[in-house]
Amino acid sequence: MSFQFTCPHCNQTMECEDEWHGLQAVCPGCGNQITLPPAQAQAIPVPIPPSFVQPPTVQAPSETFASPFAQPPAAPPPSKGGKTLAIVIVGVCVLLLAAVTAVSFFFVFRPNPDKLFEKGFICRESGNLEEASEWFRKAAKRGHAEAQYYLGECYYNGEGVEQDYAEAVKWYRQAAEQGYAPAQNDLGVCLDKGLGVGKDHYEAAKWYRKAAEQGNDLSQRNLGLCYFDGEGVEKDYYEAAKWFRNAAEQGDAIAQRRLGFCYYNGEGVRKDYSEAAKWLRMAAEQGEAIAQRFLGFCYLGGEGVRKDYYEATKWFRKAAEQDDALAQSRLGLCYYNGEGVRKDYYEAVKWFRMAAEQGDVSGQAMLGACYSDGTGVRKDKAAAINWLRKAYHNPDADTDVQQLARAALQNLGAKP
Repeated sequence: MSFQFTCPHCNQTMECEDEWHGLQAVCPGCGNQITLPPAQAQAIPVPIPPSFVQPPTVQAPSETFASPFAQPPAAPPPSKGGKTLAIVIVGVCVLLLAAVTAVSFFFVFRPNPDKLFEKGFICRESGNLEEASEWFRKAAKRGHAEAQYYLGECYYNGEGVEQDYAEAVKWYRQAAEQGYAPAQNDLGVCLDKGLGVGKDHYEAAKWYRKAAEQGNDLSQRNLGLCYFDGEGVEKDYYEAAKWFRNAAEQGDAIAQRRLGFCYYNGEGVRKDYSEAAKWLRMAAEQGEAIAQRFLGFCYLGGEGVRKDYYEATKWFRKAAEQDDALAQSRLGLCYYNGEGVRKDYYEAVKWFRMAAEQGDVSGQAMLGACYSDGTGVRKDKAAAINWLRKAYHNPDADTDVQQLARAALQNLGAKP
């Protein structure tokens, strides 16, 4: 149902719903706000849209009628506090954006320690040690353990930098504390020898053990030496042989030789000359001079191997050519006696002299005897007395050598 109402301002007639009696509305003609009269006119059943009706402002929102003709309430003026909050929010957003940008720049453009170390290693391999040390330093300062170790090596050996054991220890320690086994071993060596740090066998053994338990062969051998000599740990031949074996099985020549000695002397293992010769041969074939010399003695005496003067001489020669004084002296005796080689006094004197000049007591005594007799060299009494006296006063001279030297000197009319 509907009724008609004429606007008192513009005289425009409007069609209204019956239930709108007494409500306020906005005239679509003049836009003025008008109050519809209470119900009095006869309703006309004409449906019309309620787009011009405005709900009364005094009623609750659930009872008001929305109309496009109603004027929206004016927005309150922005408060000063609201402006301040907006400024703060914008500032925080700017700071966050700047922080994110800075962090991104750091991770994107930060030098990669692995790359820095790689450059250092390339320089080192090409012989440019000074530049290598600088690249190692850059990587080391960024916590690269291997670079810290190699920078320590530079300082230890004076490669690209001035030699400085204390600085070497500093970088070894940083790498060692990150669990880098070679650095742990070298830090142990410095502590063992008192290089760049106070000598401390207990601390050295501690670092050797850390590296040895990671499988580092050098540390396994060094820890074996600690147990063998009782330095930093209680002397224990069994533990020594165990660690020598661990290193020897990884191909460490010195450990192979030391394990061979353990079998030869029955220290920490059952005495076994065959097993001794086996490990000595493995070390000797890697060029370990002491093992070569000792393997020569095995062949000379037939211990653990078949007696063979030729093989003995071969191994004595290999060690002698590496300036092993005892091997030089013994090779001289092989030539002097014709054992495994043709007898040759001149060649014997040559090797006796090389051994004697290194302080070997047997070489000194034999060279003195050759000068005394004119064997393999022109007879020379003064030279004979000189070398015989050196042998007599040599700290390594045993009673037999001293007696022989004394007798030879007396024959020359000289005193010891």
